[in-house]
Amino acid sequence: MMDELTIKTGAAIEAVKAMLAAMKEAEVDPRGLAVARTQFETAFLWVANAAGGDPVF
Repeated sequence: MMDELTIKTGAAIEAVKAMLAAMKEAEVDPRGLAVARTQFETAFLWVANAAGGDPVF
């Protein structure tokens, strides 16, 4: 179970990194980019705590 969770979390993190990079490349307003990043970081922290693991960022 934990191995599957780790693999899926890694894939989700890579997808979010790609999305944020695409937003930056498209010259999205830096404030909007910061908000999006903060929201994803917060979501991953909540998931890590809920699963009893260490934060991923």
